[in-house]
Amino acid sequence: AGAVRADQRHDLAAIDVQAYAQYVKCPVLMMTSTNHALCDCDRAADTLARISPEIPAALYLSVNADCYLDNKALKDLELFFMNALFPGQEPLFGPSDITLEQADDSVLVCVSADRNPVEKVKVHTASNETNPALRCWEMVPLQFREGNRYYFRLYPEKGIKKLFFFAEISYLNGFTESTKIAAKSVEPEHPVSSGSRLIYNNKCSEDLFIPYYQTGIMYGDTFLSQNGNAVCVRTGPMDIAGAYGEGGLKTYKINEIKELLTENSILLMDVYASEKSSVLVELVCSADTEKETHYYADGKIPGGETWHSLKFFFNRFKTEEGRLLRTPNLVNLLILHIDGEYLVNNILWL
Repeated sequence: AGAVRADQRHDLAAIDVQAYAQYVKCPVLMMTSTNHALCDCDRAADTLARISPEIPAALYLSVNADCYLDNKALKDLELFFMNALFPGQEPLFGPSDITLEQADDSVLVCVSADRNPVEKVKVHTASNETNPALRCWEMVPLQFREGNRYYFRLYPEKGIKKLFFFAEISYLNGFTESTKIAAKSVEPEHPVSSGSRLIYNNKCSEDLFIPYYQTGIMYGDTFLSQNGNAVCVRTGPMDIAGAYGEGGLKTYKINEIKELLTENSILLMDVYASEKSSVLVELVCSADTEKETHYYADGKIPGGETWHSLKFFFNRFKTEEGRLLRTPNLVNLLILHIDGEYLVNNILWL
């Protein structure tokens, strides 16, 4: 820093970061979480686009890691510094891109990775929510590959007006980068379904959950260890699988179906716990705003080697002060507080 003149220093963490991006003269790695309230991941790629194309610049988005960065981000950081500090190294990443095309009643996603050998490409999608911190990102299945182009297809359900996508590209050299977040307005003439009230079952990806307890946080309370942020699927009684996360689970999936909820709605779920336990269901309204409010309802888990069906009536959720929940259209976040060993399955609203 001593060799840099004062007029050459620019604060890249300032509120007008995009105005300063054009002055960057060194390689750039930008990392953020998809659900961090203070980081607008939608605009991250806009900032990188203002950096000179001659400067290596990459983006990594940690999916469903809450306000932390996952272990892949830590590995990226190590590889990035090693590559930047030793001249003559092969480029770690890019160029890459994501494009969207509406085909009949589906959206075709094309991801291109033009330089380094690719190990794997994933595409994440979320719907409707304009606030990136409140989105639930899920996986889109790969359809086919043509050379360095990877194609994914999604059939929107009824009620979905806008879709968001980004790709995660893992290279054989160990580096992982994310593309920009691309958006597409959709109104399918013949949607594949009338709109689902399902939050989770064991046919869904566990990626839609965030564990309630973030374990294994390391390096300045920023990066998660290899075992941190782990939601897993295990087999329970009758060979039926369910999801588990230490201390409980939370998901923004409810944010996508809140328009279907009424004061008479019922939350159903199947829960397994070998020992007697309890579950506290928390609904968060107007999350990440000054009007954020938390509502609660609890239920008992009898225990034993069987699944138990639990019901939670929407009109019985209360704040700690006893105020009833009257605004289903403001619910953003569902949190399940469960201690000990447990599994959950078939979470849906009726």
